[in-house]
Order: sequence, then C-alpha cells, then structure tokens
Amino acid sequence: MIQIEPMQHDDIEALAKRQNFAEAIVKQIVPGAAFDGSVADLDWVQRALNSGQLSKEDTIDLQSLGALFARVFLNVSSGYSWWIVNDDAGRDPCLRYAESDLLVHPLTIISQRIEQGQVVHLRTLLGELQQQLLVHSSRIDQQSH
Repeated sequence: MIQIEPMQHDDIEALAKRQNFAEAIVKQIVPGAAFDGSVADLDWVQRALNSGQLSKEDTIDLQSLGALFARVFLNVSSGYSWWIVNDDAGRDPCLRYAESDLLVHPLTIISQRIEQGQVVHLRTLLGELQQQLLVHSSRIDQQSH
C-alpha cells in the first residue's frame, strides 16, 4: 500500500545533504559552478552531464542531480511541495501538487533516462514536464472548484 506523508525533519535533512552532495559533484566536474536555485542551475548540471564523467552506473550521483532539478522545478512551478511516498520499496521524496494524487519523482527523472541511453537536455526536460503537469494540475484545480 502506498502512503503519501509530509516530510519529517530527517527527510528534510537527507534531501538537503543530497542536494549539497550534487552541488559538490557538479563543482568537481565544472569548476566555478554556482547554485542559486534558478533555471541557470540546470546549465551547470547539464555541463556536468555533457562532460562524460558521469555514467549510467553512477545512479546515486545521477539521482542526487535529480534533487537539484527538483529544486529548480519548485522555484519555477507553483502549487508543488516536497512529500514522502512510503511503500513496499521504502521512503522516497516526491513532489506533490496541491495535496492531490499528482506526484513527480524527481530523484529518478535524470537517472532513469540516462540508464535507458537517452540524451538528457535539462531545460527541455523542465519545459516538457511543466507542460505535461499543467494539463493534469488544471484538471485538479477545475475539480476542486
């Protein structure tokens, strides 16, 4: 059974550590990278991905980059917040729209694509994700009024 729960203090700390870890990875690959939560952060992450220094076997690193992607997504998309999905596989952070069933799993948004051999363009991915979710979130908003 799947449960969606508010993040606890430990979850928030773990997510912050993961984002800091991701920033450190990018800064190691791209000297001078600086993060402020804006869409420009995706350019630094993109340069790290394009460097060839991260492979599809670097799952933890790639999932950590997903946490940075999520931070940008939250800053440019309204109505979403961090939650925890608790199921048979464990506890995983997700982004949830307005306490609805609309969930995004950002930690795997980059890693799954790279593991499947896809070329990832983060700004394009962000735009496509926003477009897809806009349709679903609009339906949710209409149903709640």
